Amino acid sequence: YSHGSGIYAEMRERMIEQTDFAGNPYPIKAAVFVFQNFRMSLPNPTRTDQAIENMDFVLCVDTHMSETAMMADVVVPGSHYLERFDFNANWVTFRSMGLRQPVAPSWIGGMSETQFFLELGAAMGFRGFKSDPTNETDEACMQDEWQHFLDIGSGTAASPNPWGSRPSWRCRC
Repeated sequence: YSHGSGIYAEMRERMIEQTDFAGNPYPIKAAVFVFQNFRMSLPNPTRTDQAIENMDFVLCVDTHMSETAMMADVVVPGSHYLERFDFNANWVTFRSMGLRQPVAPSWIGGMSETQFFLELGAAMGFRGFKSDPTNETDEACMQDEWQHFLDIGSGTAASPNPWGSRPSWRCRC
């Protein structure tokens, strides 16, 4: 489930009650936490522990051994923000975006969120994961998303390029 308002509390209850969002019986057997310390994201950590302990399998991708990682069956090393490609829209009142580029390689072989899901999808045999040139690497996937974001943005027919001068993928530092 994606991040959203109240989703952690709702998901925790589904994990404990073993039901779907409509209350129908639905066995939830595994949890994957990617760069999220689920145990410390909600009040009542005892109830969160109960939800995690209900799982047959828990995987955590993180940059450190968080409280959630300590409860996981498998911990995959994640990449620090200085070790990965990423871009995001900033939470401000004007149009802006940020491009993160690695400045150092991961000394532990940590994966970004994108890289983790590309590898997982490929390992599960899903079409398009690592077989499509735009999904071969973390950088290729991020660059494709960056290009799509610049092309579409929030432009209109009258003003198709909302960004004015186009930001470059490569830093000119």
